[in-house]
Amino acid sequence: MKRFAVLGFPVEHSQSPAMFGQWWDESGLHEQFDYEKINLDPHAFIEFINNEGRHYEGLNITIPHKQVATNHCDVLSDA
Repeated sequence: MKRFAVLGFPVEHSQSPAMFGQWWDESGLHEQFDYEKINLDPHAFIEFINNEGRHYEGLNITIPHKQVATNHCDVLSDA
């Protein structure tokens, strides 16, 4: 099973798991993917990315982690 997550602080309000879950249900792929919400303290962001984050296929980043994540990207685009 491929793992995905949204990282935020707070993250309880995120609709990402529902949106991705609906798409996977409609595509018949739901059993292949897991998507979770991770309430991550801002001071733990880099440590998480460098350690536990490596076990995910993809991560969505929301407030307040967006700027820190942007600062650590190799490539940025307007898209």
